[in-house]
Amino acid sequence: MSLHDKQELIKKFIDQNIPKLITGQKVEDAFKSFWDIEKEQAYQHICKEENLKADEFEKVLEQYEYTKRMPERNDILKLPTKSPNLKERLSVLTNLVIKTKSFIEKFYKGL
Repeated sequence: MSLHDKQELIKKFIDQNIPKLITGQKVEDAFKSFWDIEKEQAYQHICKEENLKADEFEKVLEQYEYTKRMPERNDILKLPTKSPNLKERLSVLTNLVIKTKSFIEKFYKGL
């Protein structure tokens, strides 16, 4: 993943929040709040878009935060609300691994 995705979020923060900072408010605090909101919205979006069990996806993210180890296929198997049929399983799981890793790289790495 490139820094382009993070760059877009940082630019969005600057454009939308810097002009509205309250006198005395720290930029770091405003950015943390903004980042948490963006992360939650992205989390909700990926769960809905991919039909994921939100509690299982949360466990995968918590596991990453604890171990700093990217999830593997076995970690992703429990995420779909409906198990894909055998014909689709490989492509569905590969897609979920990619999207989960992308989410982690965007919101958990490098900040």
